[in-house]
Amino acid sequence: MGSMTTLLLSRLCRYWRHSTLVLRFTETLTNEIDRFVCQARRKPQRYPVVSRGFATQHGGQRHDFMSRFWNTALNYQRGQSAVEFLIIFPALIFLIFGVIQWALIYQARSTLNHAAFLAARAGAMNHGSEKSMKSALAAGLTPLFASKADPGGYVEARLRAEMEIFFGTATLEILNPTKLAMQDFGRDRLDGGSQKEIPNDTLIYRNPQPGSASRMSVQDANILHLRVTYCYRLIVPVVGRMIHAAANAWPFSETLQATGMSKPFGNINVPFVIDCANPLVKGPRIPIRTEAVVRMQSSFWESNL
Repeated sequence: MGSMTTLLLSRLCRYWRHSTLVLRFTETLTNEIDRFVCQARRKPQRYPVVSRGFATQHGGQRHDFMSRFWNTALNYQRGQSAVEFLIIFPALIFLIFGVIQWALIYQARSTLNHAAFLAARAGAMNHGSEKSMKSALAAGLTPLFASKADPGGYVEARLRAEMEIFFGTATLEILNPTKLAMQDFGRDRLDGGSQKEIPNDTLIYRNPQPGSASRMSVQDANILHLRVTYCYRLIVPVVGRMIHAAANAWPFSETLQATGMSKPFGNINVPFVIDCANPLVKGPRIPIRTEAVVRMQSSFWESNL
């Protein structure tokens, strides 16, 4: 009987010990779950304060300093990307518009180079006829005004190019031969015309000595040198106005002209001023200049100087 009692008591003690451990584990797990939920909801929680080596239950609330610090820093950074974008957006738009406008100017310059060559070739084949050269120049400038890839679009673009020349926005200037060369080497026209012409036949056998007035030989007098100037219209908003203002700044200042302010393209050895402000044409314009040189394939007539 005594042994049975002892066994029963020992089992009760063991059961009580295990029950206490289970209760403690359950309480600890519950506290951890509560703490995790409070942190997830960003709410303060009650926690034990360790003081002098033992734990006491504190009635205050815990304030997570680092969590509050990072939350405040993130709140201050909200909208920063929008502000930076608003600051850089005008400069970005200006840069894009500038690239577009300068690309169009470069295209116009390349087209004008080809048009000037066509005009010089037409003049070389037609005794330096200004009418033939202007017609060829209009044909070369036609791609600048083409908007439709059909015969009607070509006719419209050609008419616009002819109007540009008619209103004086595209001009031709004959640099060579000169009147002095005509004075040195002029002869009666073989077709019976009333004026003189510079001979173009058998140049290899003619005297290469320079003339007394022109200081050039008859071979050099048979080189057609043209200068073509075109007032190109700037069509890109804002940037076009700024380029126009820079190109026309102090137009009578030779110093600025020599650095290209008044004429961004072309030969800058000679001071050059051209007025592109024509009331008959639209938009701000800047002058673009190019030159073409070809050898005459016909005699140059005095009437075309």
